Amino acid sequence: INAEYMGENRLEVERRDREVAEKEKRMQDEASEAVAAMDAERREVVEGNHERNVGAEQEFRKQQDALFSHGEVWERVVSLIDLKATNEKKQQRVSRMRQLLLHMKNETRSAPQTKA
Repeated sequence: INAEYMGENRLEVERRDREVAEKEKRMQDEASEAVAAMDAERREVVEGNHERNVGAEQEFRKQQDALFSHGEVWERVVSLIDLKATNEKKQQRVSRMRQLLLHMKNETRSAPQTKA
């Protein structure tokens, strides 16, 4: 009886070992597939971001070229500054910035122009 029990027990342990090995193999395969899918998704996101950034950079360069190709200095300065306020505190700051810009603009216009 003891030998028979030992034989059955050994077979049962081997069966369990095979089941565990198969389960581990399935888990590893699923994990590998998940990692591959995540990498592919990340690559798509990175490529999309890159394309958007390149487009935005080109648009920014066009705007900068257009800005510096015409207009007075003060028009350029004002176009680079956001003078729109969203709340009262920002409104006070923007108002002060407008006053300073107008003062500086008028100062340079009234100052005698010297040529070097």
